[in-house]
Amino acid sequence: MSFWSSETWISASKIHEYVHRFDKKNLSDGAYKLSLGSEAIVSSGYSELGSENAYRRLSPTEDLKLLPGQYAYLITEERVQLTTGVLGFINASTGIKLKGLINVSGFHVDPGYNGKLIFTVFNAGPTPITLHQGQQIFRLWLSDFRGQGSVKKEGYDSLPRDLADRLHGTYPSPFALSARLNELKDEINVLRTDLGKQKDDKAQLGWYVLIAAIFLLPFVASLYTSMYGVWFGDRMKDYLESSRAKLTNTEPPVRKQQDAAPPAPLNPPATSPAPAANNPTTDAKQDESAQPKGP
Repeated sequence: MSFWSSETWISASKIHEYVHRFDKKNLSDGAYKLSLGSEAIVSSGYSELGSENAYRRLSPTEDLKLLPGQYAYLITEERVQLTTGVLGFINASTGIKLKGLINVSGFHVDPGYNGKLIFTVFNAGPTPITLHQGQQIFRLWLSDFRGQGSVKKEGYDSLPRDLADRLHGTYPSPFALSARLNELKDEINVLRTDLGKQKDDKAQLGWYVLIAAIFLLPFVASLYTSMYGVWFGDRMKDYLESSRAKLTNTEPPVRKQQDAAPPAPLNPPATSPAPAANNPTTDAKQDESAQPKGP
């Protein structure tokens, strides 16, 4: 089995158009350069949010970035029309492979295939890979197939939308995991900064409380002494005397209540009546009784 040379391509394409709109300028050492079409489906990389916006419309002026760890379905701009006696081989160009883009969809085109080619690629490199519509990133080689293929196979005209469902989930790679690890480190640093600020605020609040306590302590102590000092002192004195009496087996002295009235005497002394006031009527009667009565 031998691959076609550029001259074989040119002569065979005069009989059958193996690549739609064949242009010999796109030949390079027997490989035909295929360009990127106007559609792509891209995974979410290491994100766990899924691939709801996986489908992308491409244009020559708008870039498509494949981040490290991302899968993508890419479709060619050209349509391939192989006969049943020809077998194709496909791959990505060397320049794009050196950036880390890997073709994981397979490496051949069945005899009799008719349609655009779909490539499944993976960015295994450390940096994003930028693509755009019309960029020649794929290569096609042809070889004679001994015998004849079974049937002609109709291929794709565009990317099936259900391919996006296959890209849900995470696709860990060393570079994607490293990027995720860096994100987690940044989040931890932010949390440490917040905790440090909270500790500083608590320490500052503690100093404020201590200073306020130093200034308010004398005032509170004097207020407490003026309100409860005498009462507390009496209670403590009674407690100490009671404790001392229990230790010495004596009766504790009875404390006089300062505010109680003195007790009344048991036998109050007799009081003489107060002298009567001078009354002219009473004095006259007494003078009459004092005079001797006549015969």
